[in-house]
Amino acid sequence: MKPALSVLLIAILIGLTAPEKKSWNVIPYPNDISLKSGSFTFTDGVTIDYSNQNLKQVVEFFEQKLNAEGINSSTNTDKKIILELSPSKIKNPEGYILKITPRKIKLTAETPQGIFYGLMTVLQNIRHSNTKTVPCGTVNDAPRFEYRGFMLDESRHFFGKEK
Repeated sequence: MKPALSVLLIAILIGLTAPEKKSWNVIPYPNDISLKSGSFTFTDGVTIDYSNQNLKQVVEFFEQKLNAEGINSSTNTDKKIILELSPSKIKNPEGYILKITPRKIKLTAETPQGIFYGLMTVLQNIRHSNTKTVPCGTVNDAPRFEYRGFMLDESRHFFGKEK
């Protein structure tokens, strides 16, 4: 009787511990996040600055997504997103570093793919925020694996000999 009661008590105590609250609501969760006080607000619009023309497609795609969220990206405001390609700072081609302050988001990556993934991280956080804000701080992220893909379970998706 006593072992069963102690096991039940331990199970209840484990169930009562609060799970760790994640500061960013994005999937996959970034490797390293350090938060600071304040937030970057998108309600007044935003200006996107970039100097490398290889980023033009990525910026146009991101501007379309911002406009779909009701955020004006063509206004000339003091709130800026600065995109920078810097091969020396980041070793992973799809990795990125986001530095967020109340007036500026600086996104640094080695390739346009890294810039894309960094902007998608910001966009996911905007979509899950009721106030269209992103918390201030630094986000350092890179994929764990070199490849991207999915697993198909053949037994559940069997097509037979004809296909």
